[in-house]
Amino acid sequence: MDSETQKKETKPSFLAKAKDRILEELKTGTSPEKIALSLALGAAIGVFPVIGTTMALCAVLGFLLRLNPVSIQIANYAAYPFQVFLIIPFLRLGSYLLGKEIDLGWAYRLAEGDTSQVIDGLSRSAGYAVLGWTSTVPLAAFLSYFLFLLLIRKVNGIIRK
Repeated sequence: MDSETQKKETKPSFLAKAKDRILEELKTGTSPEKIALSLALGAAIGVFPVIGTTMALCAVLGFLLRLNPVSIQIANYAAYPFQVFLIIPFLRLGSYLLGKEIDLGWAYRLAEGDTSQVIDGLSRSAGYAVLGWTSTVPLAAFLSYFLFLLLIRKVNGIIRK
């Protein structure tokens, strides 16, 4: 198989597809501010520590703020690995801020077949993690908005030349 055939058969990566989609949005007239806001909020919501909620949260937020749904979901999907990685740090930070110990005894009892404390244990753990997320991510999203805006304006200037 020659190298030209191999190049044709390789699929573009997620990053290549995301870049192409953002460039397409710029070419169709979407403002750099809207794209930057979509990316910053999508990434912020993408690390929300409750698994299975981010897609719906991004969709609702995108609808309410009239953001491009594709851009916000691109950032959401790109942030997914970080969501999994950050659950424990968010959980620890939230419990630290409240001065509470993390009690995972409910999880051990669940493994033994006792489901009596699952709801209470999960809701308490999720609450700690959401508190940790709330205390850190909004500032990071605010700063990332301006970084995305700088990059997108620069790219927009290159495209418009």
